[in-house]
Amino acid sequence: MASERNGGGNMDLPAAAAEEKGGVPPFEAPEIRFTKLFINGCFVDAVSGRTFETRDPRTGDVIATVAEGDKEDVDLAVKAARDAFDHGEWPRMSGSERGRIMTRFADLVERHADELATLESLDAGKHPAVTKAVDIGNAAGSLRYFAGAADKIHGETLKMQAQFQAYLDMAVELAVSATFFNKGEACVAASRVYVQESIYDRFEKKLAERMKSWVVGDPLNDPRVNQGPQVDKAQYERVLGYIDHGKREGATLLTGGKPCGQKGYYIEPTVFSNVKEDMIIAKEEIFGPVMCLMKFKTVEEAIGLANGSRYGLGAGVVTRDLDVANQVVRSVRAGLVWVNCYFAVSSDCPFGGRGMSGFGKDEGMHALDKFLAVKCVVTPLRGSPWM
Repeated sequence: MASERNGGGNMDLPAAAAEEKGGVPPFEAPEIRFTKLFINGCFVDAVSGRTFETRDPRTGDVIATVAEGDKEDVDLAVKAARDAFDHGEWPRMSGSERGRIMTRFADLVERHADELATLESLDAGKHPAVTKAVDIGNAAGSLRYFAGAADKIHGETLKMQAQFQAYLDMAVELAVSATFFNKGEACVAASRVYVQESIYDRFEKKLAERMKSWVVGDPLNDPRVNQGPQVDKAQYERVLGYIDHGKREGATLLTGGKPCGQKGYYIEPTVFSNVKEDMIIAKEEIFGPVMCLMKFKTVEEAIGLANGSRYGLGAGVVTRDLDVANQVVRSVRAGLVWVNCYFAVSSDCPFGGRGMSGFGKDEGMHALDKFLAVKCVVTPLRGSPWM
């Protein structure tokens, strides 16, 4: 039969024998070239040095010995990915350049489809044709799909319901209103204020002067009042507890620091200066009239300090330099970042946080997402392979 089809026997003997039996050529295992963990652009051993055997499910034979990743390896990989995203080239590339790289990736997957499909089939016991068409094919297809979307993901410019203009002598006033608005009981209160070291002393002095005219009292009976009482006794005692922590941990008490009034839950507007990042008043949400002043040298340092918090709802930057503003708003991990203003919100502006400040958005069209259940309906056409 082989001779009749191939003019006298050009087919190799194993293949011919297999075909005569109605089968396929015998499976030839590919070379296993990579068995280590891929972290930060390099193949490396596991930190522990441990390995595990991956076996052919058809026979139970060992295919290869592979590095066994553990928590330490995951931490290294996540740190490398975070550093690459914060400081690497990828987030600074244009969308079209990202798309070009992803398309190149898809090209490589397709070029090596046979090898990848064979490896996956060997490891998982799947039919090579299925693996090549579904697993490898879908992987390449997904890469091409999102490569096409890379330069079509746009931010939104929203026309808000008020106009805002910066004047940066506003720095102290913005810090005061951002921290002490509603007696500090605001989810986006700016309780941590970072000040560039060259102006820190002047800022501190002006802030202390400003707080002398800050009026605490009954807001229902005195129109001059800037700050009323805390919401209840529990919150009143909680805020005073944080103030005690700040004193014990060595922060400098610039203003306030104690209850005021003969009755009710009033607390003096409290400003701590020379606060350190590891102090409780800097790490936890106080939700009261307490401001923590901290110094920074460079914009990069300020961004790193801001991102050191586990919270990420709101942030603000006061500057006359547009480049600084753009660098901060691109780099700070917060759901809202205000430039030369604070508490500027409206119903068309998405409101939501990062990290321990939650996920999802209120307000704006993005708020609709949480109320939607996206359903994909697929119907085959007559004559399609599925009919």
